[in-house]
Amino acid sequence: MDKKNKALIITQYDLLNYGNRFQNIALGFFLKRKFDIRPYALVPVIGKTIKSRLGYFKTQLQLSFMKRPFRKKIRSFKHFSRLIPGEFSTLLYPSSLSKRIINKKFDIVILGSDQVLSSKFGIPDWLASLDFGKGLTKIVYAASTGGFSNLQIKYPLFLTNAKSFDLISTREREDAVLLKGLLGKDIYVLPDPVFLLGKHEWADIIQEHVSKKALKLAKEPFVFVYWLGSDDSKAKLKIQDHAEKLGLKTVWARTANSFNQGGFIEMSPYDFIYLLQRAHTVVSKSFHGTALSILFEKNFIAYDQVFETSGKHDQRLLELSESYQIPLDRFEFFSEKFSEIDWSRVRQIMSSKRNQTINCFKTVFCKEGD
Repeated sequence: MDKKNKALIITQYDLLNYGNRFQNIALGFFLKRKFDIRPYALVPVIGKTIKSRLGYFKTQLQLSFMKRPFRKKIRSFKHFSRLIPGEFSTLLYPSSLSKRIINKKFDIVILGSDQVLSSKFGIPDWLASLDFGKGLTKIVYAASTGGFSNLQIKYPLFLTNAKSFDLISTREREDAVLLKGLLGKDIYVLPDPVFLLGKHEWADIIQEHVSKKALKLAKEPFVFVYWLGSDDSKAKLKIQDHAEKLGLKTVWARTANSFNQGGFIEMSPYDFIYLLQRAHTVVSKSFHGTALSILFEKNFIAYDQVFETSGKHDQRLLELSESYQIPLDRFEFFSEKFSEIDWSRVRQIMSSKRNQTINCFKTVFCKEGD
């Protein structure tokens, strides 16, 4: 295949978190279907910096203490590689040779994952800065800093090289304002990659690969729970009470803790999407669990840890609320009553944002072909 039809998506792969997998799946299929570009995923496991190595080994340590340790051979790891057409490559030690290979093999390089600018997830600075020399089309897609404001300290190489990028976009408007002030160039606000595929497209992708266990779990109505981070006993009681009032069982996605619920640990990305779209209600302490609930038009309750501790909403969830016109009380976990969502309006907004993304990419790819 001609080099100009290949794009390398540089990403993170957090073994305790499904969100970054969904982003890369969506971005990969979007590029393939809309622009006939073949996507490849590059997942650097260990970078040059001490911080990136510690981040990687911290994840391994967490996994080792899980009651049912995660194994790379189980479905959720293998299926991610199959979801991205082409090779699933792992870079263990970034080097000048790696740069030359990337420069020779690909024409387009995309940073395309949540907080991908940060090296603490194992992504070395030279990858985050897209420092590959001339000749490559370089794109930052819907990056999120996670609310960091000291970009000049955390990402100096990224900022040094950013002026040569063909397209820079962020997921949150505050990040766009921040980067525009630092770089002095236009920064686009584009939707998280999961919204680039419609719910029917997601269903088509997963339908042949759902496990028997997921099919069995979905035979009876249930509440789907995706809980990341620290436990909260009050929240656990809220979830149990909500499910009991509805007369439903709960199905927990595999997470680091899951309130010690013994969640579905072998759950692949296919199974996750399948169960979420068939759930009666979704309870999420995750940006992407919430985003996918909006995409699939599910009745959902989101736990905003920032709001529960400070009374102010998390920047990422606030952006979801404002961008898709979702009532803010949906992000206030202990609210007694949740407002209705105008799903027809949400669908219109999602369609408009997808078209905006297509037009942004067209501008870059047309320029490339001139």
